[in-house]
Amino acid sequence: PSPSENPAAQKAVVLERRVALSRLWSDGSVDFEDGSREESIDVILLCTGYEYRFNFLSTSCGIAVENNTVQRLHRHLISIDRPNLAFVGLPWKVA
Repeated sequence: PSPSENPAAQKAVVLERRVALSRLWSDGSVDFEDGSREESIDVILLCTGYEYRFNFLSTSCGIAVENNTVQRLHRHLISIDRPNLAFVGLPWKVA
């Protein structure tokens, strides 16, 4: 049916970027990691973008992320400070 024939299709689409989900409820409610909750969610759109985070590494290893780029890597692969540390598969978009 066309949007004029389907009242649900006339509903305004509102997209909102949020923090990570922590729990989905059967009534359509969603809890987020920041403690907030939304009721009556119709659709959850999970995007494939990501940000580099290496929280499991000590800051002493010399790896830093600036503007979503991993710093101090030789050829986007091997740590300059610790040559026995490599990020295999990291350079997916290198010009």
